[in-house]
Amino acid sequence: MKTLLICGATGFIGRNLLDYYYKKGTYKIVATYQDRFHHPAKPFIENYKNVEWISYCDFRNPEDVADAIKGTDIVLQFAATTSGVNDIINRPYIHVTDNAVMNSYILRECYEQDVKHFIFPSCTVMYQPSDNALKETDFNGND
Repeated sequence: MKTLLICGATGFIGRNLLDYYYKKGTYKIVATYQDRFHHPAKPFIENYKNVEWISYCDFRNPEDVADAIKGTDIVLQFAATTSGVNDIINRPYIHVTDNAVMNSYILRECYEQDVKHFIFPSCTVMYQPSDNALKETDFNGND
């Protein structure tokens, strides 16, 4: 049975794919979430008895990354530094730098450990809903 690592398994995308692959039952699943502040996902993770949970993995730390990826065949990367619009406006660097660093370490470690598949559907929600195509100049951080 192949091992599937889901980084950020309690976020929106990771959580849905965890549920999908858990129900299929075709992979050994290892999943990460942050438990530094008594994460609200604790009741959620208790529903997944056969998942090996990593309750804290700082993907900005190469040793944590190496430990998480060890023995993995497939990595689904959904972990990210996220926060609200206030940080996006006043401290945008926390998202750019943290996420660039963690993704670089994860990709490098996947290569080093000969992981066969790496899936990374990167996305950012930035614009307000609109019926018309938007341009970068249409962004309003106050909305």
